[in-house]
Amino acid sequence: MSVISVQLLGIGALKIESEKGTIFIDAFSPYVNPLPEKADLILITHDDPDHFGSQEVAEAAIRTGAMVVGPPGIAYPLLAQTELPAQQIRIIYPVHLGKPISETINGVHLKVYQTRHFIDWEPPHISYLIKMNGEKIYVTGDSNMLDESDPDLHDLDALVYSLVPKDLSAPGVMAGHIAALRKIKMQYSPQTILPNHLLHCDWTVNPKKLGQAVAEADLDGVEVFTDVKQRLEIFAPV
Repeated sequence: MSVISVQLLGIGALKIESEKGTIFIDAFSPYVNPLPEKADLILITHDDPDHFGSQEVAEAAIRTGAMVVGPPGIAYPLLAQTELPAQQIRIIYPVHLGKPISETINGVHLKVYQTRHFIDWEPPHISYLIKMNGEKIYVTGDSNMLDESDPDLHDLDALVYSLVPKDLSAPGVMAGHIAALRKIKMQYSPQTILPNHLLHCDWTVNPKKLGQAVAEADLDGVEVFTDVKQRLEIFAPV
């Protein structure tokens, strides 16, 4: 057996690690900037400043030799404002919703989806299905889109799902989160849902309160992290 660990680093950032590779997603910005000793892939969902900082991404990629993957919005800042070589940048952007692009980069299989940002201001935004050691992890970024017709998104081992509502001041936000999580469990049957965009986000739902609501709703398989040191471990066959 091998272990894949998933760690939420704050805002929308996360780290996925296994014996076959280390992946950072939306992890290098002015708001979140770990100092990685190792990275094989640095994945970007979109170029909002809380998910992407050109200098921080370039420094991490140069330090580790990782390939940087993302939508078109990251290209100019990286090429014009940093010393990151062009050969370490891979731009992927499916032209159509519902027609993802599959590619293997540095030994990791990615299925990349064009998805809409949750507030509909329409930046070039992508979400990632990551296949490692036979396991499937889907990361929505700042989107809450899922494609019900895609069998690859059913029976996921982990779904890292953005839980930011369009109207943060609207009444019943917590009830809406619980309803959304219950609907996802019924439609897609993921083994584990990790709600994201909660840690170090004082302007979104409080993770402790969400955890309490999840427990009261008896939603098995929903893990609400309250600390960046927590990890989800997925046990995969070698």
